Order: sequence, then structure tokens, then C-alpha cells
Amino acid sequence: MDSKVSIPTESTAQNDSSLPRQKIGGIVLYGGMGIIAFLLIIAIMVLYRTAGDKATLDNIFPLVKDLIMILLPVISAWISTVIAFYFSRDSLNAVTQHAQDIATALAGDDKLKAILASEVMRPMDEKFVVMQRDGNYAEIKLYNDLLDAKMKDRNITRLPVLDSNGVVQYIIHQSMITEFIARNRNITDPTLQDLLNEPTCKAIFTRFGVVGTKATLLEAKKQIDQDRECQDVIVTLSGERAAQAIGWITNTMVEEKSRV
Repeated sequence: MDSKVSIPTESTAQNDSSLPRQKIGGIVLYGGMGIIAFLLIIAIMVLYRTAGDKATLDNIFPLVKDLIMILLPVISAWISTVIAFYFSRDSLNAVTQHAQDIATALAGDDKLKAILASEVMRPMDEKFVVMQRDGNYAEIKLYNDLLDAKMKDRNITRLPVLDSNGVVQYIIHQSMITEFIARNRNITDPTLQDLLNEPTCKAIFTRFGVVGTKATLLEAKKQIDQDRECQDVIVTLSGERAAQAIGWITNTMVEEKSRV
């Protein structure tokens, strides 16, 4: 049997090297705090023992005060120097990475600003949407009409539901369909109406954004970012929710187009 040799990666090496620094940082920090606490206890004990003798107290108090005033800055400087020496690199790396993340995000937003949503949207093709012209959702079977006929065959996980005017009423999520079926095994051949009867599901299915035909992908992204439950943006003729839908933008499409 061949033996596998584990080759340390750069990230592993960095994590291993950070362990001694963490120990040193802990020793220095707690050691310095311990020394300061010890000095304060000694000072309190000395002052307590001489509290009844005013003459002795007048002589001892300045000495104790001067000792503390001398040692405290020295100990503080020692702690700061050691911690700065061992952790300045990590701090610099963290700041650099944060700056790079911000720059990447801004560059991605600039890229999205130059792309019209109508140029990359998925059209409202009947293959990818549910047309229910009479509003009778009890006719739509979750298994046959949605999971098998639409989602499974076309490898999609969400479906817009349109009314007779082409207005999007809901966006149905595959994960919530399967979860609903698993929780309601007593319902024989469940329908879309059964799913919509659950207030939580119905509320989530209406959490989508809307933009107009001249909107950019950046505007679509802002709609998604404003609501953590929003994963889709509908493109309508007028930019109004009650207007006819002509296309559909998903969060995955926005992420792909924003990559620099």
C-alpha cells in the first residue's frame, strides 16, 4: 500500500507559524497584567499597614507612588513592543486583504454599471416559467407540473409564476417545494395552491425585486442586496411590479457578471 506524504501548503505553514505567536502574545499580555496587579496589591498592603501612622504614611506614600509611576510605563511599553513585533505582520495582512476586497467589490460594481439588465436577462419563455391565466393554482401539481416537467428537465431551481397579463405573482423555490412535500406527506398529489396556503412560503415567494428595461445590473444587485430573502429581479416594461414582465435576473447571474 502506497503511503501518502502530506505536503504543507502555504496557508498551513502560516497557521502553524501563528501558533507560537499566539502563545507568546498570551504570555506577555497575562504576564504584564499579573505584574501590574502584583504591584498594586503590594502598594495597597503597604498603605494599609501604615494607615495608622501618619508620619510613616507621609514617608512611604511618595515612594510607593514613584515606584508605580516608574514601573507601569516600563511594563506597558514592554507589552506593546512585544505584541507589535509579533502581530504587526498579521495586522498589515488583514488591512491589505480588506483593502483588496473593497477594491474588488468596487471594480465589480463598475462592471455591473456598464451592463444593461435587458442584455443578460433570461426571457420569460414558457419553458422556464409557469403561466396560470385563470389564477387557479389548484390545477398545478407540484410533482408533475413543477418538479418534473419544469425544474428537473431544465435543470433550474426557481420558477416565476405569471398571470394572464404576464405579471409575475410569485417565484417558486424548488427547496421549499421539496420541504413542503416532506412535511405534508398526508396530502395526496399536492398542488401549488396547497403550497401557497402556507403564509411563510407565500411571503417568501413574493420577495423579488423589479427593475425597468433601461436598468443596469448594478441596480438589480442593489435590489437583491436590500433583502436577504431576495434572489431574483424581474425586468418589466415600465419598471413597476404590476407591469408585464419581459425577463428575469437571478443572483447567480449577477455574481457571475460582477467577477473581475
